[in-house]
Amino acid sequence: MKNGLSTEARIKAGLARLVQKKPEHPANVAKLLAGQRLVSVKGVERESGVSRSNFGSSSSRYSEQWEAIREASKAEANRGLSAQLVEEKAESRRLRRLLHLTQVHNASLQLRLSKLKARSEEDDTVTPFRINRRSRKR
Repeated sequence: MKNGLSTEARIKAGLARLVQKKPEHPANVAKLLAGQRLVSVKGVERESGVSRSNFGSSSSRYSEQWEAIREASKAEANRGLSAQLVEEKAESRRLRRLLHLTQVHNASLQLRLSKLKARSEEDDTVTPFRINRRSRKR
C-alpha cells in the first residue's frame, strides 16, 4: 500500500481530485491550465498512481471505479457543452439584434428612395439634351 491507502481508495481519491479540478500530477495540472478535459482512465491512472489495468475496463478488478470514471467523464463533457451553449446563445442573441437593426435601417433607406422617386416623377422640369435620332436598334 502506497501512502497507507488501499488501491481502491487511491483510485477514488484521484478521481475526486480530478472532478474537483485540483490535480496534483504535473501532466494533469498542464491539462487543466490548457483547458482540456481531465477526467479519463489515463488521467485517473496518473493522479492515483495505480496502473489502469486494475480499473481500465468493465471486466477489470475495480470495474465499479471504471464505471464511476465513465460517468464523471460524461458529466465533465456535458458541463463543457453547457458553457459553450451559453456562449453560443449569447452570440445568437447579439446577431439577431444586429440583423433587426440592419433590417430597420434598410427599410428606412427604401422609404427614402421611394420618396425621392416619387418626387422626381412629379418634377417634369428635366429636359433631355440629347435626342436619340438613331433609326436602327442597338
